[in-house]
Amino acid sequence: MNLTESLKIDLLKTFEARDYLLAETKAQTLVRKGFSDPWLCNILAVIFAKQQKYSFAAKYFKILTELFPNDYESFFNLGNLYRDTNDISQSKEYYTLSLKKNPTHFETCFELAKIFFSEQKFDEALNYAKKSIKINPNSFEAHDLIGQILFSTGRFNESQKKYEYLLEHSDENVRDKILVNISSNKIELGNIKQAKEILAACKSNVGDYNLSLIQIKEGNLKKGWKNYDYGISNGARKVRDIDFFSTKLKLWNPEENCKSILVLGEQGIGDEIMYSSIINELISKKFKVGLWMDKRLKAIFSRSFNEHEFIDNIEDAINRGYETFIPIASLCKFFRNNIDDFNKYNFRLEANKKILKKLNAIYNSQKPRIGISWHTGNQSHGPQRNIKLSKFSHLFKNENLDFINLQYGDHDKEIKRLSKKLRRKIFLDDCIDNKNDIDGLSAKIEACDIVISIDNSTLHLAGSLNKDTIGLIPKVSDWRWMSNTEVTPWYKSIKLFRSDGNWEKVILRAQNYCINKFRF
Repeated sequence: MNLTESLKIDLLKTFEARDYLLAETKAQTLVRKGFSDPWLCNILAVIFAKQQKYSFAAKYFKILTELFPNDYESFFNLGNLYRDTNDISQSKEYYTLSLKKNPTHFETCFELAKIFFSEQKFDEALNYAKKSIKINPNSFEAHDLIGQILFSTGRFNESQKKYEYLLEHSDENVRDKILVNISSNKIELGNIKQAKEILAACKSNVGDYNLSLIQIKEGNLKKGWKNYDYGISNGARKVRDIDFFSTKLKLWNPEENCKSILVLGEQGIGDEIMYSSIINELISKKFKVGLWMDKRLKAIFSRSFNEHEFIDNIEDAINRGYETFIPIASLCKFFRNNIDDFNKYNFRLEANKKILKKLNAIYNSQKPRIGISWHTGNQSHGPQRNIKLSKFSHLFKNENLDFINLQYGDHDKEIKRLSKKLRRKIFLDDCIDNKNDIDGLSAKIEACDIVISIDNSTLHLAGSLNKDTIGLIPKVSDWRWMSNTEVTPWYKSIKLFRSDGNWEKVILRAQNYCINKFRF
């Protein structure tokens, strides 16, 4: 029995008023009365999706795919549904089916491009992004994605040309975003002066923020940290979910008399570790300090810092009597205005000794232990930073050394494959999740004699533990490692081995460092 037009209009009005619970009730009532209109099936699926009742939404979308197997839209909607629930495998499956039904559907093609890009499958991502442009040549998002893919794969000249094309063919409201991307390519190509000029031409503070990264890298810390704060307002710095304007807490000002500060974590876990070197300086000035950080850091921070509290949310902070707040990186403009400021306080995180004792028993070897980390999930910079594990083969062949896996993420197959090939054991330690168990990972690092890591959170953690660490840094490094130096003010124990584009040379140098240290 099909729906009358008046019943459709009534249900649609309720839906458009965003009263999804009432819309669900009305739709379910119609189903019970025997109405089986495909339109009803579709809107019921959408109503469930709006309420995040994804299993019910999937049920009705799947009914539609059975009723209309050649209709691409239901397959596309299922792809969106699984994308929103982070079931990427299912999402790709239904997007692919949708595209088979309608090869010229831009949204499906573009969603596939974005998924492959997020998975760092750049060839597939570029393929679908180019198909998207063939379907819709005027899509800014598709052209922008191609620019991002080219940048992520080190094709900087091509990426720059793509963004120059966009600058010529796009609206004024995206001009600054494009200029920033052009400047990023200039930096990677070594044209720092041109990058600065381009950023100076930006009309919004996004230019000032990106300029700050160059200033800090060049050692101009005072100006750099001042401009770095612009990253909060333009969204470049992802700070804990707090409304800066409506919160009852005030932004901390050292010139005002206050006794308590809520320090907000921001960006990635590596950033929170790096900036945490300032926390004890705050505590030493007799402030009551609360830390709203990544929960994975709670155990090691609680053990490492003096009097402080771990805070779960803004309401918790208010209830505990905090007066002010500040994003953790914003402390740098008060405490890190020159290199000497880094040396005023000794900073070291403390590993879990109980876990360390267990690990020492597991490793049970008299050989020096080398911890290895070679991959980052950073979407933009991963390809420049990441090193294939196989490039460490010559190092792994050294029978005088034992090797500990410090890599987070699913790399077990890669490790086992290389271990089998070289007939060398690399300790996996399945009992510790290197991504989520930071306390366990810190104990693994502490159990090592030397850590060799690319630019990722493991490198920051090793440095914060004051472990003898080699940082394998790409030719064009991140701003925090500054320029043309093999030391970093952030961590006294890290030695920066910078690549000239040849990772094999850098790894060989790391190997020689290990040999010389242990005098094989």
